[in-house]
Amino acid sequence: MIFQPKPQAALSEVERAAAETRAYSCLDCGMCSGVCPTARANRHFSPRLVVQRALLAADDLLREPELWSCLACGACSVVCPSNVDFPGFVRRLRARAWQIGERGVAAHGGVFAAVARLSESLGERGADRRLNWAEGLNLPAKGDTLFFAGCAPYFDTVFAGIGARPTSALRDAARLMLAAGTRPALLGNEACCGHDALWTGNVEQFERLARRNLELINASGATRVVTNCPECARTLKLDYPAVGKVGFEVLHFSQLLDELMVEGKLSGKFSGKLSGKLSGRSEGRVAYHDPCRLARHLKAVEEPRRVLSSIEGVSLAEPEDSGERTLCCGTSAWQGCDYFSEAIRVRRLKEAQAAGASILVTACPKCQIHFRCTLSCRPDERGLDAGLEIVDLATFVARAAGLSGDKP
Repeated sequence: MIFQPKPQAALSEVERAAAETRAYSCLDCGMCSGVCPTARANRHFSPRLVVQRALLAADDLLREPELWSCLACGACSVVCPSNVDFPGFVRRLRARAWQIGERGVAAHGGVFAAVARLSESLGERGADRRLNWAEGLNLPAKGDTLFFAGCAPYFDTVFAGIGARPTSALRDAARLMLAAGTRPALLGNEACCGHDALWTGNVEQFERLARRNLELINASGATRVVTNCPECARTLKLDYPAVGKVGFEVLHFSQLLDELMVEGKLSGKFSGKLSGKLSGRSEGRVAYHDPCRLARHLKAVEEPRRVLSSIEGVSLAEPEDSGERTLCCGTSAWQGCDYFSEAIRVRRLKEAQAAGASILVTACPKCQIHFRCTLSCRPDERGLDAGLEIVDLATFVARAAGLSGDKP
């Protein structure tokens, strides 16, 4: 069905969102449903039907769980013949839902929404605690390159029980930068980037967080901001310009790492190729999981692969769904981690196993957390190899270079 738009002046808020994201151009072809990870797991969900419901009965949809089932991963946008920005449309719908009091179902009791509020209110207070992960690295408070840590220090506290340590990856990334001659600066009073607030509809909170971070970063004099979280990188690069001046370049760490290696600033220090003990199971093949915010939203597909391929002894395996066709880890913005989310993760882990991998490398702290969580709960019953190792890209490379100070 092709919807005929009304004149701009007569559009409602939802209709305006549909016009600006090309949702009116939906052909009802179903190609989006064929690649949507949620639709694959839940036959009752379909992006095209969400568009249809939004345009025919928006008020009803705003109060339905269906609106919060979308992972905003962008798989649909890759194949859509009409270039519909479905994630953008859903984001606009959620902003409207937030205005009428709808919040969806927050995973983990809403603790991470509380973290965003906490980081927004702390200001200078608590800066020392947020920088505990960098103890002993002697990183400066100012410099051309700023390392944006995001909420990783809070993740450690919540997910230590499943062995997820996002701050270990931060330390390893910092060590690699130092080895390459780049001394990254840290802001002790940075706030949450606001990604989750934006994608759950809390636009006002997102804008407050963005304005604060922009003020701090611009005042620091940094010309480049590096983050180990794809969601932070995506938010700073693509969403902050709508809030204020972004006077700096934004890179995900995988992009910086690729740049440093191409320039010889790392490879030259390790005899042309990084080498060393990769992990406790280094004899196996390595599969790389593309985080959706990195591969689809930021188009960074080749950089992490070049980095991994440059490591001596690495045999890189590709899961069935890779690159821009990657399979999302199943949960977005800490919303609704349910049976269908688990089914998506199980499928992804089985793809890695089918590729012959004993190590699954990812460049996203949330992806690592979600995969570790799934592997920690009855893996045998799900046909999963509990020994599959989940490793952050920064940690994997730091281990190979003999720079990682944390035990595997």
